[in-house]
Amino acid sequence: MAEEIKRLNYFLGQFLEAEDFQAEQNYHVDMRRHGNHALYYTAGILDGGFQVTKVSVNKIQIGAGIGVDAQGRELVILSPVEKETTGFTGGLKAYVLIQYGENQADPKRNAEDGSNAEDGIKGYTRWMEAPKIDLHKDNLGLSESGTYITLALITLDANKGILNIDLSVRQHANARLPRNVTIGYGGDGVLNVRHVDGKHWENDSKDDLFLNWKTGKNVLLGFGENTKSSLFVSGDVGIGTSAAAHSLDVRGTSIKLGLEVRGGGQLIIGHGEPNDNKIYLEAFSADGTGHADELLLTGKWAANVPKLTFHADATSINGNLTVGGNITLAAGNQLNSPGRMHIAGEENLYLLNKGG
Repeated sequence: MAEEIKRLNYFLGQFLEAEDFQAEQNYHVDMRRHGNHALYYTAGILDGGFQVTKVSVNKIQIGAGIGVDAQGRELVILSPVEKETTGFTGGLKAYVLIQYGENQADPKRNAEDGSNAEDGIKGYTRWMEAPKIDLHKDNLGLSESGTYITLALITLDANKGILNIDLSVRQHANARLPRNVTIGYGGDGVLNVRHVDGKHWENDSKDDLFLNWKTGKNVLLGFGENTKSSLFVSGDVGIGTSAAAHSLDVRGTSIKLGLEVRGGGQLIIGHGEPNDNKIYLEAFSADGTGHADELLLTGKWAANVPKLTFHADATSINGNLTVGGNITLAAGNQLNSPGRMHIAGEENLYLLNKGG
């Protein structure tokens, strides 16, 4: 691209030469590429095209499509093109790459009938933009130059026959958006989004909103300007299930509630033996290596609640039981002990029978 921005100016009687017409054309080409470079911060496919399919044992087809490289140059294929794999010498894995290409076309002499072919002025009347399709053992689409766009990764056998075509490596262009974006200005202001995705995967159904990202990476949702952000979900939330049946539907072998930051320990729910049909509530230390000092079931700020009710056919307590209030047995119930019952105290034992 030119370092200075100059646009051709015409005046009456001006004599124009070939370089003037070229300058006019280069101005428009360069300005369009500047715009592309500013809009797309990564090279890649623009329209979902350049689909790579297997045509025969040793031949692939690249479908029509539009892309842009890091220099803002458009890569356009109007009709499907084919590529042989027999000449590839880089091993059994080959990346299908597309790169910008152009060459001169349509040669012409100054005499229409060619009568001055020997000494006449000749030249090419067109530039043909024809992207190049290459096979390479390395993924050059990840290079800093940004001149290549990755379309697929194909696996070959010893005879260069095509075993598999992996489209997950496809490189899509990413657009830059300004700080403040207005959607639907002058209309209803509604942006209908069905798919927010960082992986090269298509949302076929278009019925749901998919929020995906690359394996091993995080998806972060934040609201507000500080750590006290809120997230509101109007429907059911499923963790470990895509068919949530409750406001919060969590499926898993165990559920961990950790308070490591404040030193409060960890609470594990359902951390029992497989298929024992039991629910475990286990208190671990903050680092998870030992037991918590105490497991409290209290009201607000460790205060008493008016009433705590357990519904069970049998309640077992292994260890000592300290009661800070009265123990009341409902009418008709008894306090039973299979062995000798010991009641120890430093003062007298009172048995009160209000019935007489």
